[in-house]
Amino acid sequence: MRLSSAESKDNSKIGSQYSFLARKVHCFFIIVFFCSVQIVPSAAKRSGIFSNFKKKIESGSMGNIVRMAKYDRAANVANAVTSLQLLNQDLKWHRLDDGVMGGSSETLQVCTAIDGFLNFQGTLNTNGGGFTSIRAPIPTLSDDVSAIRLRFRGDGKTYKVLLTNGQGFKSPSWQIDLPTKASKSSQEIVLPLNLFRPSFGPRTVSEKDLAKYKLIPSEMKEIGFMLSLKLSDGTSNPEETFGTGIFDFSLLLESIDLVEN
Repeated sequence: MRLSSAESKDNSKIGSQYSFLARKVHCFFIIVFFCSVQIVPSAAKRSGIFSNFKKKIESGSMGNIVRMAKYDRAANVANAVTSLQLLNQDLKWHRLDDGVMGGSSETLQVCTAIDGFLNFQGTLNTNGGGFTSIRAPIPTLSDDVSAIRLRFRGDGKTYKVLLTNGQGFKSPSWQIDLPTKASKSSQEIVLPLNLFRPSFGPRTVSEKDLAKYKLIPSEMKEIGFMLSLKLSDGTSNPEETFGTGIFDFSLLLESIDLVEN
């Protein structure tokens, strides 16, 4: 039987479509087969993967992920400690430790009932972490403020004083080193605002970019104190003024005052 020209064209079109469909189906089964033997692990392999994952968690090698997930900053803010004043306003201090990044450090805050001092103290763990801090919202400062005067009792470690506008990593955190002596006697220091250095999280602004940033007192919304692996210029805090491994620290803050031009 001989087909007409039109029928031949229709059959040719159907055949072409079938061939295209067949190639698609063939490719699909090749992909499924490849996945079954190369990508999707067998039941035994899956069991091994889950077992290894569990061992990592139990051994602590993934503990930083677990600690990061469990860190409750909102609870820290809710449990803020009221101590000291600035511009006749009570300051409410909350802790912010390296647990927010999976670290193991922990801050304890003690406000003494007699003299109202704030004891920034706790334990710092450099295994998987490296900083601990306390922060407090502050009233609006005058742009005439040129320095901060602190009275404190230290433990020989070098801390940092922080000023921020409260917008997180979007804006710089202004930092300056606070060296202390291991003594029961009070120390007093004046920290000029023009010596505070900007940083974004762990990244310190380079010398060549410092001119791009300016600390404006009236924009600052939060003050803080930190003990960290890094000094305000981004260099390492020496072991003799920081510590190593797991160690305790204590900084007794007696007063915070402002110096104006």
